[in-house]
Amino acid sequence: KDGTGRLWEDVFADSRLLRMPAASCALLVLLCRNHNVCLCFSKAFSCADACVQCIADKILVINEHGNYTQTFTDEVSRIAQDDEIFAQTQLVNCGYIMQIILGDYVGAILGLVRDGHAWRLDPL
Repeated sequence: KDGTGRLWEDVFADSRLLRMPAASCALLVLLCRNHNVCLCFSKAFSCADACVQCIADKILVINEHGNYTQTFTDEVSRIAQDDEIFAQTQLVNCGYIMQIILGDYVGAILGLVRDGHAWRLDPL
């Protein structure tokens, strides 16, 4: 808990996932990376120039209400900020998962993939 609201990288601790198809574990790692990993497109540029920021970093940088800080006076405020950013990032990631399910999974059930139309179920 460093105040940034990030998850541990590429790990999960639920043994039930090991009994599921490998794609379930891969999706979990993918969504974890969506939560907190910064993806740089080119090593020639600095990460700030050619980077898609992760959700947690964007929430910290945007700082909509001016509540977040990089320096902390005590550990309680650092943990509170970390929990708040984590909760907001989790909500954004849940919306992303919902878009995946409605766009791809339900769309495939309804046959929207085969008909050639560009219309998709898009909750966002």
